[in-house]
Amino acid sequence: LNRSRISFCVYTILGVVKRARWPSDLEEAKAGGFVVGCTPSGNPIYRNPCTEQVLKLLDNLLALIRTHNSLYLPEMVMKLADPFSRALDMLEVEKNAILGLPQPLLELYDSPVYKTVLERMQ
Repeated sequence: LNRSRISFCVYTILGVVKRARWPSDLEEAKAGGFVVGCTPSGNPIYRNPCTEQVLKLLDNLLALIRTHNSLYLPEMVMKLADPFSRALDMLEVEKNAILGLPQPLLELYDSPVYKTVLERMQ
């Protein structure tokens, strides 16, 4: 449930930033408050129309990312009890998945579970 909420938050931010547009007419954009200022050469600097909503989500998301990353700091790992000390280690399968390496087959006639990008596109 929590992962789905985090994914929803990330995809919401991505969708809003990608799809939100300001008016193409400069005067209309100025009247709507989309122009923040101008560059020294006179070109307008536009503001994303959904900045306020995205910033509220972005603050919480960045705090969560900071908290998650701090779990891997050496001083935090040292605080873990012995049975849990290897809980944050990555498995070889996960390392291979990140690197895009194919997974080894268990038997000669097995078909690979992880397909290459080209195989998935077919």
